[in-house]
Amino acid sequence: MNESVWPAGVGMTPFGLHEDRDVSELARAAIDEALRDSGLEHAQVKAARR
Repeated sequence: MNESVWPAGVGMTPFGLHEDRDVSELARAAIDEALRDSGLEHAQVKAARR
């Protein structure tokens, strides 16, 4: 597999202690923000890497 890849969008959660949210919720929030930033729908993403 020799395909070019590039970040289409970025997202993050605020730095700090999040006692009311677990890591899955924080990840989902960052992913949702990255999708909004990119203008892509979830179904259009072929792969993601952490």
